[in-house]
Amino acid sequence: PAAKPGARAVRHGPVVAYHSNGRKRSKGVYVDGALHGLWKRWKRSGAKRTVGAFKQGVRDGPWQFWFRNSTDRGPYAAGTKHGEWTTELYSGGKIVGSYAAGKQDGAWLTFAKGGQKTSAHLYKQGRPDGTWRGWYGDGKKRVEGSWNNGRKTGIWRSWHPNGQVQSTTEYTDGSRNGSHVEHYANAKPRAKGSYSNGQRVGAWTFYFDTGATRAT
Repeated sequence: PAAKPGARAVRHGPVVAYHSNGRKRSKGVYVDGALHGLWKRWKRSGAKRTVGAFKQGVRDGPWQFWFRNSTDRGPYAAGTKHGEWTTELYSGGKIVGSYAAGKQDGAWLTFAKGGQKTSAHLYKQGRPDGTWRGWYGDGKKRVEGSWNNGRKTGIWRSWHPNGQVQSTTEYTDGSRNGSHVEHYANAKPRAKGSYSNGQRVGAWTFYFDTGATRAT
């Protein structure tokens, strides 16, 4: 039937838009006024911006985004990220992890340019959870500790690049609680003390890298 007089036109069919410099800006299809099927977008320079699929106006299916320092790719379902996503860094390396209904969920891994794993994080419905680990480029440990429902818990440790323990800290319900010890890279103590609800309490001792006491 013919559109009523004064009725707003409904987009339907293929469409191509351009930047003011004449380069193509977007290309896709409308179905009954909604974006549908494959859409592509470009930057003013002509470089790719996004490529992905729509279903009745919402993102659904594989997508890829091009940013200044990286490109992201992965699937959407009913408008939210769902499934495995990968970030490729132009400097090398990548980040791989999964989403469930738009929230990070499960293992997230980071790799250096040479393929060495530099971090392993766990998420549960968008919150950090479980044991988190980080490594230096040569595979030596950098940091390790646990999360519970988005809050740090238990003993967290960090290491110097030479493998020497840098710090050991106790956490409870997301706050520093209990003893805290720091060491220099030469294994000499740097600081010793305690925390309560994230605040320093009691006597603290600080040291020079020779092992001599600096302050108490």
